[in-house]
Amino acid sequence: MQAKRAVGCGRLIWLIPFAVAVAIYPVKRASQVLFDSIMPVVLAACVACMVRRAAAGHHRGTAHDPGVTRGPAPATTPAPTPSTRQD
Repeated sequence: MQAKRAVGCGRLIWLIPFAVAVAIYPVKRASQVLFDSIMPVVLAACVACMVRRAAAGHHRGTAHDPGVTRGPAPATTPAPTPSTRQD
């Protein structure tokens, strides 16, 4: 069940900024700088809300904390190098 919830949060983190970008596309035509300033704020807000939602009901600092169980994974995943990249 935890994996489904994590995948659902990941999809929302992608979908919400996409929907906002589509909705404010006219702003991009008028002011590229404003659009480029709004989108990181939207993304950061979505991530913060999803992390808070994922952590609801968990005891902070324990082994069951989502920050403890999911947080280290991206940090330990190696970045693709030119020799391992599939082009």
